Amino acid sequence: MIILFIIVILLTIYSFNAISKCKKAEIEKAQLENETKEKEKILRKEALLVAKEQLNLEREKFNEEIRERRNELSRLEEKLNRKEDSLEAKIQNNIDKEANLQKKYDELLTKEDR
Repeated sequence: MIILFIIVILLTIYSFNAISKCKKAEIEKAQLENETKEKEKILRKEALLVAKEQLNLEREKFNEEIRERRNELSRLEEKLNRKEDSLEAKIQNNIDKEANLQKKYDELLTKEDR
């Protein structure tokens, strides 16, 4: 009878140990799941930050390229304006010369008619 009682006590102790180990395992599992979720959140945030940094770098590169193209366009416009002004001055000079030649021609014609 005593042996049976000892066996029952040992079985009870083993079952409590098994239940305790099982609960411990569940708690550890829950902790691991929480840690995993936290790590996942951190990794997502880091990935988002990296993506935003990359986007900002690309945006800055794009803006720099736009500035360079606008500067080049401005230089070309200035060069074109200088050439246009030069051509207009040459055209006006030729018009003035033509007018002077016409005036001289008219003077010669009037002298010949006299």
